[in-house]
Amino acid sequence: MSVESVWRRFFKAVHGCVTCNKPSLQNRLACVYEFDIAGIDNEDDEIPAVIWGRIASLRSAVTSHGSIEATTGAMTTEEAARWLHEVVEIFHDLARVHCSAE
Repeated sequence: MSVESVWRRFFKAVHGCVTCNKPSLQNRLACVYEFDIAGIDNEDDEIPAVIWGRIASLRSAVTSHGSIEATTGAMTTEEAARWLHEVVEIFHDLARVHCSAE
């Protein structure tokens, strides 16, 4: 997946964090991960390994109990907030890489 493709997926995820009609942060995290981030799985040489590592950590965090819904449903509000913040931070770092590649 290209830098631009991954950046666009994270842009959609950040947008979804704000516009999702799910009331809890756990549900918002499940929603944005499932619909925007889950399909990201190919490493691109233009994206630093540290960002791929953070994406892998996010994946582990939201799938460790099997399903995304079960895992995020078991999180505290604070845990879900931390992971949503990480989505925003990953987007920010991808934007830097994307802008420097243009």
